[in-house]
Amino acid sequence: MRIDLSNFFRQDEGVLRMEGEVEADGSTIDFGEYVIDRPITYKGEIHRTGYSYLVTIHINYSYKAKCARCLVDISREMETTFNGKIERNRNKEEEDGKDLEVIYLEENELDVAKYVLMEVASSLPMRVLCDEDCKGICPQCGKNLNEDKCDCVIEDIDPRLEKLKDFFTE
Repeated sequence: MRIDLSNFFRQDEGVLRMEGEVEADGSTIDFGEYVIDRPITYKGEIHRTGYSYLVTIHINYSYKAKCARCLVDISREMETTFNGKIERNRNKEEEDGKDLEVIYLEENELDVAKYVLMEVASSLPMRVLCDEDCKGICPQCGKNLNEDKCDCVIEDIDPRLEKLKDFFTE
C-alpha cells in the first residue's frame, strides 16, 4: 500500500493518520519457517516536526511455527512498532534521529507495506518454544518427552574421549 504524501507536505497540518492491512504472502519477504496466518494490521501516524517528518506504525500480527525442541505446532499473537524518519532529500544529513530508520521517498510516496513487512520480519523470534520448560523429543525413539517418558538409555560419549571408557574396565 502506497500513500501519496504530496498534499500532506503542502498543508500546515502536523499529523497524518493511517491504518490498514497488509497481506504477508511471502512474495516480498521470506519469513522462513514462520507462517503469518492472517492479514497484518497497522495503525500509524506521520508527525511534522519542523522540517522533519517522523513515522510511527503500530503493527499487530499472528504467526504459526513449530517448537524448536518438540516440534509441536504453536500459534502466537505479536505486537511491534516501527519508528522512522522521512527524508525528502537524500543528500541531507542531520545529527538527530540516528536510532530511527531513515526513509527516503521516491516521488512523495510512502510504501507502508514494505516497512510493515520489514518490521514483522525483524520482530520474529530467532527460535520458538512451546514452553520455557519444554523437554523436547528423545533423540533415540522420537517420543515427545513433554507428554510421556521413555526408557531409552542415552550414552552420549564424546568420540575424542571414547578410548578412555576402556581404561577403567577392571
